[in-house]
Parts: sequence; structure tokens; C-alpha cells
Amino acid sequence: VRMPLTPALSPFPGRGGESTVRFLVIVLAPPPPESPSPIPHSAIVSFREVAVFEVAEVGQQIDKDAYETEVHALQLSLLALQQQLRDSGTSVLVVFAGVDAAGKGETANVISRWLDARYVQVNAYDAPSDDERDRPEFWRFWRDLPKSGRVGIVLSSWYSRPVRARVHREASRGEFHDALDRIAGFERTLADNGVLVVKFWMHLSKEAQKRRLRKLARDPHEAWRVTDETWSNYQRHDRFVAAAEEVVQRTGTGHAPWHIVEGAHRRYREVEVARRLDSALRAHLGRPPVAPAAPTPAGAVRRTVLDSVIQAEPLERSVYKDAIEAQGAQLSRLAREARRRKLAPVLVFEGWDAAGKGSAIKRLTDVLDARDYRVHPIAAPSEDERRYPYLWRFWTRLERAGKITIFDRSWYGRGWCRGLAGAG
Repeated sequence: VRMPLTPALSPFPGRGGESTVRFLVIVLAPPPPESPSPIPHSAIVSFREVAVFEVAEVGQQIDKDAYETEVHALQLSLLALQQQLRDSGTSVLVVFAGVDAAGKGETANVISRWLDARYVQVNAYDAPSDDERDRPEFWRFWRDLPKSGRVGIVLSSWYSRPVRARVHREASRGEFHDALDRIAGFERTLADNGVLVVKFWMHLSKEAQKRRLRKLARDPHEAWRVTDETWSNYQRHDRFVAAAEEVVQRTGTGHAPWHIVEGAHRRYREVEVARRLDSALRAHLGRPPVAPAAPTPAGAVRRTVLDSVIQAEPLERSVYKDAIEAQGAQLSRLAREARRRKLAPVLVFEGWDAAGKGSAIKRLTDVLDARDYRVHPIAAPSEDERRYPYLWRFWTRLERAGKITIFDRSWYGRGWCRGLAGAG
């Protein structure tokens, strides 16, 4: 039995003199047959306090077969829910926070790939720019909120600066609490405006974090993730966990709860995040939960028309697999180079309906870091967009230097429509 305790109710002192979120773990033994009470006092064989993050340090894993079965069902379910979301008039914010190397970015990439990337946006925040410093604290987050029907994924969110300031002792406990209270107010306002906020704290024990960082540092393709700052943060692991406990306590609410996920094993964290996101979306959209093994809903499987319109000989599966892997690796490398050089590529997809634009974009985004691009599906201009010059809505969608802009239809559409009307 795990019972969350507030500092006021806990009989145990907080770590380092500070209040922490803790659980009481009570282990019960079966009562003797002659006992008149269902659970006599003598049946309590263990009674101990557990810090909240200890429940995410038990080595949770999932085997490959179970993972593949779960992923298939979860991906179909999430795609179907995403379609429901598009018709709901609401939006979703998925927030990833946690210790370094706990899989925040990797999991965000996976969730983005499992969804239709045309209706997902991923934002990762550095220190605020000069322009952003001249604005209210949450201005840049309001600016980047997803539109109705979309999913926004947030990395290095509004929690990063307060937590780092507390860990590096640049903020007092009172200042830290004030910052967390402002965050709680911000999230309350989002919920009041119909935004579903789903927050994941990705956790690693100190030993698991060390193993993970060493593994990344040895991998020539992943070593760039591990910097001197990363190791410096590792040395402050206990401070990060203490600050995180206060974050969970002060900002975990009914409208924006925290989901604590153990990040040591890739398959487990991916499935666990997907499960919880699926459950939150179902509750938000008012649909009853279904078992993962339920039959595939009609129309939920993403279909492509590429096979029916290919004009060249189709590739053999083995040739295609090798080619897509090689080209994907090259594209990923070029995207990182573009980010390093502060370039801003613009990719435009045009063509007949059902000509494979969405599928081509999906293949493209599957191999990109979800933080490095944004897909813009273009339809007829809204009433608001009609108030501006025709190209305004395209200019305002261009990403900042270092990110890729992908247009699913573009400024060419109006010219084609006019040409067709004239030809008719």
C-alpha cells in the first residue's frame, strides 16, 4: 500500500531540512485463521518511508515481443485518438522533464513518429533571447501553444530554469516556490482554456544515470549528447532529485498531474509514456478505455496510395530497407549540420490529392529529430488569415534559423486553383 504524505502529515523529516514528497510503504501478512480481525496489528510486517522517486528506480523492463505487440496497438490507438482530437476543438501539451540522459528527447521523438507529424509540434527551449526577456515570463510559451486539434510536445519547458536555479543555489527556497506557484497558475489557465496538459518526469537513479551517460559517451553517434555540463549536472544528481520532489509536490494537480516514468530502459519508458498519454487522451475526449488487444478500428490504419501510383518498378524490400536506412542517416546528419550552421531549409510538397504527400512527409520526419522541424498542413485561409496579404500566413510559419520548415501544400495552390477555374 503506497500512501502519499504531505510534509504536514509526514512523521519523517524532509531531506536536508526541506520537505519532500514521500510514500509510506506498508507490507501486510495474511492474518492467522483464528484472528477475529481481518488484518490484526501483528500482520503489519514492514513499515517504511520511500521517497517518491524510489518507485522509479526498480529496474522496470519489457521484453521485445511484448513491446512490439503493445506498440502496434498503442500506435493505432493514438492515431485514432489524434483524429478525434482534431475534431474536438481542443489541444494537448505533452511536457517532458527530468534528469539528463533519462530519455526525454528520444521518447519525444518516438511519440512524434507514432502520431501524424503534420499535426504535432515539438518545442525545446534554450535561455530566453533578448527579445523574449523583454516579454512576460510565459510569453514565449503562449506564443508556441498548439492550435486546436494539435499535439504540442515541450522539452526544456517552463520548469527548466527554476529547477536549475535552485540546484545551482541561485534561487532561495522561497523564490523557487514562488516560481513553481506561477507555473501552477499558468497551467491552471491552460486547463481553463481547454488545453490538456500531460506531464512526464523521466527519472534515473544516480547509478543508472552514470551508466547511461557512459554508454552514450562511448557511442560515436550519440557522444554529442554528453557534455561537460552534463557531467556537472550528474554531480548534482541529489540536488536535482530534491528539487524535483518539490516540483511534483507543488505543481502536480488534478488538471496537470505528473507521471513519473523510469527512464533506464528504452522499451519500457516508450510504452509507459504511450500508455499514459493514451489514457489521458481518452479521458479528455470522453471515450471509454479499451484493451490494447482490441480489434483495429475501421480506418485507424494509416494507408498510403504510393503503391498504386508508382510509375517505376518497385524496389525489392531488402534494397528499399538498405536505401532508406542509408538515406535516413545522411539526412539526419545534414539536418544536424544545418542546425549547427543556423540554416533554415524550406521543403514544399505539392501535388494531386492522394498523391503521397503525407506519406512522403512521414518518411522524412521518421528520420529527423522531432525538435528540428515543423510540418505545416495548408488549407484554405481562415477568416483571420484573409485579413492579411496572401503570403503572410506562409511567412509567419517560417521556422527560426537551424530548423526545417515543411509545407504540406503551399502558396502555389491558389495559382493552380485559378488556372483550373480559367481552364474550365
